[in-house]
Formats: sequence, C-alpha cells, structure tokens
Amino acid sequence: MKTRRGERPVYLGDAHTDRLLAAIVVLGQEIGVLQRRVAVLEGRDPGEASVALGRLVEELTKESR
Repeated sequence: MKTRRGERPVYLGDAHTDRLLAAIVVLGQEIGVLQRRVAVLEGRDPGEASVALGRLVEELTKESR
C-alpha cells in the first residue's frame, strides 16, 4: 500500500543545497563511526576518535578570506 507523502521541506532556500548538506552530514557520521571502530580495534579510547565531524563543521563554518 502506497501512502502519499508531502513535499520535503526546504531549509536553505534550495532543495539541492539541502540534499547536499544532508549528504555531507551523513558522510561525516560515517567517518565518525569508522574512526571509533578503528580506535577500538587498535586498543585506543574511542572517545578520542570523534574529531572528524568537528573538523568538518569548523571547515564549513569558517569565514572565507
């Protein structure tokens, strides 16, 4: 049974920009998960491995000069 869904909300003024941002966030999450897995396999503290998403946010939000 198919149900009709409403249109996707647009947050940044353009649907393509919203989709790109969503893809970047998902990729950042995947990088974080993989870093934690590698840290566990290497015997390190997994809490130290969660820096990729922070770096990504810093890069996206820093002012271009």
